Amino acid sequence: MKMDNNVNNKPNKRMRSLIRLGKSPGEAYAWSRSRMGGWRVACSPILGTTVTINRLKQRGYIPFEDFYRKISHV
Repeated sequence: MKMDNNVNNKPNKRMRSLIRLGKSPGEAYAWSRSRMGGWRVACSPILGTTVTINRLKQRGYIPFEDFYRKISHV
């Protein structure tokens, strides 16, 4: 039976991505081995500490709060 290569590389890709986002290799290794799905990872400290509002602003994204204030005339 042939195994899909994406299944084997998924933790390594996650680890590389977390290191690029500024996590230490030890934390990146531990978090990349998580069995959590996308939604659970999104609500966990994994992304809460790596993908911050400031990092998103640097990439050109507008935070929802700023967008809401702009369109609601608050």
